[in-house]
Order: sequence, then C-alpha cells, then structure tokens
Amino acid sequence: MKVAILGWGSLLWEGGPEFDRWHTDWMLDGPTLKLEFSRISDTRLGALTLVIDDEHGTSNVVAWCLSKRTNLQDALCDLRAREGTALEKIRQLVLSPEAKEPAAAHQPEPIEAWARARKLDAVVWTALKSNFK
Repeated sequence: MKVAILGWGSLLWEGGPEFDRWHTDWMLDGPTLKLEFSRISDTRLGALTLVIDDEHGTSNVVAWCLSKRTNLQDALCDLRAREGTALEKIRQLVLSPEAKEPAAAHQPEPIEAWARARKLDAVVWTALKSNFK
C-alpha cells in the first residue's frame, strides 16, 4: 500500500527521529490547500501554527512524503504520535482502485485529484481546527 503523508510548517523541520525514520524525504509538489496561521498551539508556548483553513486560508502547495509503512493504520499512528494529538484529528483518504475518475462535471477535492494522479492508495494529514479569532 502506497500511503502519502501531507505536511506543512513544523512537521517538515521538526519531525523527530521516531517519526522521520518511517517516511521518505519530503517533496514539495503536494496538493494545493488553504493554509493559515489560525491555531494557537498549546505545546509551542502559544505560538500561532498553520492549519487547513478553508475560510481564511491562502492557497499553498503543501509538501508530502511516502510512509515506509505498508499498513494504513501504522502510518496514521505515526502522524498522530508526532503531532501529539488524538487519532480523530488525523484525516485519511483511501482511494479505491475500482473507483472511476470523477465525472468532468464533478470536480474532485484537491487531495483526491492529486493522489489519483500519483497512483497512491491512501493519504493522511493533520486536521486541527482553527482556534484563533
């Protein structure tokens, strides 16, 4: 199973040895997502951190890497442990090989379209909510 991990911000430069040993090098041609510094971190002395923010975010091409894990649940747990968060705050997209490409009238979400173009089996990413007014 080919599982991609999407990343931005401190995940790229402060991954940590236990997390970093389970993925390939970061590549800088991931999907375009709306990111904004709109979360106050509990663990980074109240610093603002980047999160996906569809309302206030600016479109950015995010980084990605391949997990060295062959089991999706292991890749999810690696990212969850690195982020120090609950598993429900880690999102996943599993692409079915039987599924047809979306019809031209229905535009796929940016992560799905990007993943299908790379023939990935799954994608995982951190989905923390904004908590900054």
